[in-house]
Amino acid sequence: MSRGGALMGKRALVTQVTDSSQKDREGFVVDPFWGATTPSSIAALPRLLEATDNGLLRTALVIAVEDLGSGEATPSHLHGFDHQLVLGLIALVAAAVKARADEETVARDLGGLGIGGQAAKDIS
Repeated sequence: MSRGGALMGKRALVTQVTDSSQKDREGFVVDPFWGATTPSSIAALPRLLEATDNGLLRTALVIAVEDLGSGEATPSHLHGFDHQLVLGLIALVAAAVKARADEETVARDLGGLGIGGQAAKDIS
């Protein structure tokens, strides 16, 4: 039996979580769908989304989904967009798809990152 066998894949480092909603019923930390370490492109999203209105966010999400489907976003689509915003959304959408995260999980984890309101609803 391994030393961490009783945890069954759950992380017990409670000091890393500031939001109590990211703990399960037993009090163990539940990692966000993007993993234990937040990629820098995803970590920058709260700051970038403050300066972005909902219409631009929705358009950037369409570009991110198209990029995942085709493998690359065309330069004409990226004209007028903050490249960091689009790269962060691509990383976020890719992580959500890879983790097979549902809407509730995505919304919860975005809230833990500091993204709320209409932006969180649009992304999830």
